[in-house]
Amino acid sequence: MDSTITLPRIASLVSRNLVPVAGVLLLGWSAPDLLVLYYLDTVLGLAVVVLLIARHVTGLGKAGERGRPMSGSLDWVRAAAGALLGAVLIGLPLGVPLFIMLAQFDWPIATAVADRTFATGVAVQAAGSAYGCVQAHRELLARDDDEHVLKHRAAFVVGRWMVVLVAAMTGLAALFGPRFGGALVVLAYAGATVYFELYPERALQWLNPREARTATAQPKQSRGPRRK
Repeated sequence: MDSTITLPRIASLVSRNLVPVAGVLLLGWSAPDLLVLYYLDTVLGLAVVVLLIARHVTGLGKAGERGRPMSGSLDWVRAAAGALLGAVLIGLPLGVPLFIMLAQFDWPIATAVADRTFATGVAVQAAGSAYGCVQAHRELLARDDDEHVLKHRAAFVVGRWMVVLVAAMTGLAALFGPRFGGALVVLAYAGATVYFELYPERALQWLNPREARTATAQPKQSRGPRRK
């Protein structure tokens, strides 16, 4: 477990992630809508990771030249567009089991798109991802283990979603219907979030054991402030 996580932080983490489950079961929130928002959050999370890799690991300069740091708003816009496109391409196959389940739920996509609450949720997800990207960029500027951090962040985003897909593909969600079955998948997302937040190494160990062993074997680099 992450040694920096205290009991109050654990309680806050668990309670925050259980709120959507309680909302579905007790307040009539739409589980399918929540799962679509979680999927969008996963795609945006992948886009953020790809963008930060371009900035902090591979470099992306003029004419897409590798090894050169981004400079200026045009580089950032170009890299962000490329990162989003790459995340969408990665996310398409990851979304197939979810949308099969939504079809079993008879999820009305037109109704969801016209719903102001759902549209607000999409906007909040996008704004949150942009803010999280800025914060992560600033934190990485003060570290010298960017690749290590971003590998684990990518594993967290993908690993959490894989737990959702496993829950969806069991067939239990379709068996119990949109409310209770959907709540079960929302609970899987919440549980995966809590677990991988408490045990940051576990997602990479699950998805790529060889890479996890390599990362563990490498000596830890200093994490003092630095400038780029």
